[in-house]
Amino acid sequence: MKRGFVIISILLITLLSCIRETETGDTGIKPSILKDVGYVVPPDSLQPPDTSLLKVSNVMISRISEPVALKANQKNIPVSLKISRMVTSTRRIGTGEFTNPRVINFKEASISVGLPAQVLVKEPIYKEINPGSFFYYSKMQGLLHDQIRALAQDSIGNIWVGTDNGLTRYDGKYFYHFTQNQGLANNLINALFIDSKNNIWISTYEGGVTRYDGKNFTQISTKSGLPHDLVNCVFEDKYNRIWFGTRKGLVLYQEGKLTVYTKETGLSANDVRSIIEDGSGRMWIATYGGGISIFDGDTFSVFTTKEGLIQDHISLLFRDSKNNIWISTAFMGIIKYDGRALTSYTTHEGLGNNSIRSFLEDRDGNMWFGNSNGNLTKFDGSSMRVYGPNDGLVAEAMRSSLQDRNGNIWFGTRGAGLVKFEGRLFSHYTQQEGIANSRISHISEDSHGNLWISTFGGSLNILSEGITNGIQRQYIRSFGPEAGLKGRFIFKTVNDSEGRIWIATDNNGLLMYDGTRTFTYDKSTGFPNNTVLMVDTDNHGNVWFSTTQSGVSLIKGDKIISYNVKNGLSSNHVRSFYQDSKDNLWIGTAGGGVTKYDGENFIHYNKKHGFFSDTINDIIEDNRGVIWLASGGNGLIRYDGKSFIKYSEESGLKNDMVVSLLQDRKGNIWAGTRFGLHEIKKRIHESIDTLNVSVKINSYGIEQGFVGMECRKEAMLEASDGTIWIGTEDRLTAYHGGTSLEKTITPELKISKVQLFNEDVNWSKVKEREDSVIVLQNGIRLRNISLSGVTAWYSLPENLKLTRKSNFITLHFIATTHSQIKNIRYQYMLEGVDKKWSSPTEKTDVSYAHLKHGKYNFRVKSISGEGVESNESNFSFSVKAAWWETIWVQTILVLLLLYSIYRFIQAQIETHTKNSDKLYQELLDKNSEIDRFNDNLEKVNIEKGKILSVISNDLRGPINNFISLTKSFKAETSEITNDKIKDYTDKILDSANSINILMENLLQWSRIQQDNIVFEPVKVNIFELLNGELENFYKQAQNKNIRLLNKIPVKLEVEADQRMLRTILRNLISNAIKFTPRGGDVQIKADTKSKETISIIVADNGIGMTPDVEENLFTLNIQTGRSGTEGEPSIGLGLLICNYMARKHSGHIEVESEIKKGSRFTLILPRRQPGNSE
Repeated sequence: MKRGFVIISILLITLLSCIRETETGDTGIKPSILKDVGYVVPPDSLQPPDTSLLKVSNVMISRISEPVALKANQKNIPVSLKISRMVTSTRRIGTGEFTNPRVINFKEASISVGLPAQVLVKEPIYKEINPGSFFYYSKMQGLLHDQIRALAQDSIGNIWVGTDNGLTRYDGKYFYHFTQNQGLANNLINALFIDSKNNIWISTYEGGVTRYDGKNFTQISTKSGLPHDLVNCVFEDKYNRIWFGTRKGLVLYQEGKLTVYTKETGLSANDVRSIIEDGSGRMWIATYGGGISIFDGDTFSVFTTKEGLIQDHISLLFRDSKNNIWISTAFMGIIKYDGRALTSYTTHEGLGNNSIRSFLEDRDGNMWFGNSNGNLTKFDGSSMRVYGPNDGLVAEAMRSSLQDRNGNIWFGTRGAGLVKFEGRLFSHYTQQEGIANSRISHISEDSHGNLWISTFGGSLNILSEGITNGIQRQYIRSFGPEAGLKGRFIFKTVNDSEGRIWIATDNNGLLMYDGTRTFTYDKSTGFPNNTVLMVDTDNHGNVWFSTTQSGVSLIKGDKIISYNVKNGLSSNHVRSFYQDSKDNLWIGTAGGGVTKYDGENFIHYNKKHGFFSDTINDIIEDNRGVIWLASGGNGLIRYDGKSFIKYSEESGLKNDMVVSLLQDRKGNIWAGTRFGLHEIKKRIHESIDTLNVSVKINSYGIEQGFVGMECRKEAMLEASDGTIWIGTEDRLTAYHGGTSLEKTITPELKISKVQLFNEDVNWSKVKEREDSVIVLQNGIRLRNISLSGVTAWYSLPENLKLTRKSNFITLHFIATTHSQIKNIRYQYMLEGVDKKWSSPTEKTDVSYAHLKHGKYNFRVKSISGEGVESNESNFSFSVKAAWWETIWVQTILVLLLLYSIYRFIQAQIETHTKNSDKLYQELLDKNSEIDRFNDNLEKVNIEKGKILSVISNDLRGPINNFISLTKSFKAETSEITNDKIKDYTDKILDSANSINILMENLLQWSRIQQDNIVFEPVKVNIFELLNGELENFYKQAQNKNIRLLNKIPVKLEVEADQRMLRTILRNLISNAIKFTPRGGDVQIKADTKSKETISIIVADNGIGMTPDVEENLFTLNIQTGRSGTEGEPSIGLGLLICNYMARKHSGHIEVESEIKKGSRFTLILPRRQPGNSE
């Protein structure tokens, strides 16, 4: 029997090893592939198509409405600009009335920066009227305050946000907040500056200025020698010297030394607001009340109202890429100095306000002026465009601005938080801007470049561009009743080879506009139906259309040739039409999939014949002859002539309801879905082959500026200027990214944080207190952790060495970007544990626990939405060997073992020598033992029968499951899905776990019968022991939708045999899950009120027990055994073992149960075992 147990155990371990290896392998879901599964309709079963005459029911001279400019706040620049020459007066330092600057030496002191508070950023919000694409991050999204005075971006790509309540670092996913709790002098941030050494200079209100080097804050204030604690600006000159503009003077900072310039040294005024450097290296200093001072190192050249400046209160200076210097006055507009002349701009010339708080030059050379009244002015050099509430921008004031390295433009505001401008990528048109109706059903372009916009409820609109007063504007015209279009609901328009416009309407027939007249074809003259769902053209200029449930029809001269299911179509409800480069006709339907006509045969692709989908909304062919199908609920389908590949959410689609398709001139594939816009880059989809079928699909949603509620069927167009137009349920959207050169920037991948036991650790403090005990917030105590230091910016521990008891480690990582961060996927591996890279995941953290002693290297890489891999980032650490794992301890143990064996052999020889005269008596005693053995053998045979019954009863269920699942797997091999594979794997694992528990109980029972169980009580932490066991039951509970709750106190300890206690808890929890129905609860808790004992309670709200069952609970009886809620077998062997082991601990088990209300098992153990002393 013992040999049988060993064989079964070995087989079980082998099975579980195979299952675990499968689980740790590459679990990435691959796209589904089908070979060409089309059904060829027998030609002899088809009828010839119907033919009828095409008759015009009405002809009307078309009168299109006059163009009306779309609403946009634009002005051109009048010629009456104020232009003047710049004249200055000179003041030499240290001569005449002007003194030399004051020099102060001071000792710098630094403090360690505390851990920032981490907040997951919520999706930005936007205004209901938002054609300008402005998106808001405020306190609702996790910011500390809604007033942003300063913005900066570091070399990694993090955006630093200076608010009125602290400093925030933003990596695209998380906000990290720094306040006085982390060491700031004051929470109100006045200015930010990042120098050439990547130090961040932080000016705080009345707190001086602070330098942050990634590890420490170094504060410079009036205590250090600053003339005032209000620092308005920080600047670095071409010699890498740092300058401060304070309320009481200009300050040059050099390590440990400050040089102060004031009015006494020649500065025009002491309140310095802004500093820049011109092309010749001179510093321009804006003062509030004293105009501008230009400093060359020896002299100040002063430019004030006395010299012709329009105002002495200067708040801001900016130098653009053309070396123009822009000057912002307090309330009299701005001035541009080009090196020769001064040009003044005010609201008269198009500014949104005369008080400008921020300057920005974007990559295209446009200037952005942030106005104090909350709007923005964009200046392209010839005209100004003001953005305000009608564009979706609502703020009290603009305070700061930044263009990040991805090209996004950000604005810090008062009252509206951090604002991201996405208008460079997307702009939006609704009824607010002049479109007749916001529900867009189709877009087409005529030969003159005009856009024909079909709306559902607002008739047909024509969008065009023109120049008025030197400014390019957009205009809208209406093609309505006066043009011959009576209905307001338009499905689609198409241009034929002769330049005519065909218009498919709802209940008003098919219209054709030839440039002067509109022809109407409807049911009154024999047209199939007045509701025309689709109109399109083929490669030969023929017009095709479909009507409600009437198939598809071809206009051939003055005839209509109609095709329906009798003539070869798979359905009469036609939704899309396309003729490919091989002249195959593709007809997408609702309910019948897609029909392909190759000139000879009609071929059906639908679910009936094994295809992915029964609804095809749009069809295109890419520039390599590959057909793409937009399915209604089954994702995006690709056909290369041999096989179909279905791309779904696993590839990046946000929704499987694909409604529109487009290939742009760059070769990228675009797909519109119910939940956003998607793009597959050309190099991605062109790399698809038989070995590599996966693609990475970019998505555009709210965070990227696409706010359309739902894309409409076939409503996507690339215009002749490269703009991509998308029609949605609530707006017309223009994507401008295709009109300019796209720059791919690989995000900077960093290990961002290292946690222990899911808690943040201040590694700097750990380093300072290596010999002390560190207590985490969850109460866990850390000892004997060592490190050599911490890294800058992310405070990662260097050369980290963990102990065996403290190696539950979580590693966080992030690819810092502010464009499509949700499209980034990560792969990682821990060398020493993982054999290969993980499957791509959007998760940015991973945990490892119970690592053996040794060295480990964590590696991670990211893959952008465009399929570009980043460089790897890594983190190395080690786990110290426990004292018993060290070489010297193991050597001593080996020597002790050898010595013990020697002494044992020697003692045995001596004993046998001394007792040789008793051998005869021992032989007589053996006879008595044989008699007793015969009696015991009879009892063993009885127990053997019971055990065999247990094996046959309890093994039958799991083994039958294995057989059943194997047969199902074999039968469904051709149609099996990834979800079914996962389901089978889960069921196999459940059966294996059941066998594992049974084997463990049988082996324990065998030892009990042989009285071969060693009782070794030690101090045991019940919470930690239980946590390790619960991992094996979470899946079993999840499969029955049972909540498994661990309410044991973290620090609860008891003196017990660890193996026995684990066996008792495992059996009690397994039984509780077994007899609890779906949706129930199983709780493990403790009662520690008694000073002498503790009670561990396993309670469920399951089916309960009758008094008879409860009375025989601790007996082995196959007849009285009962099944679990889902047929799980049980005969009480586990509880019998539990009862024995509880008594072994001088404890016992109490049971309370009530039918249909559940059971409560209470294990009562003494806190210390009798006779055991510490």
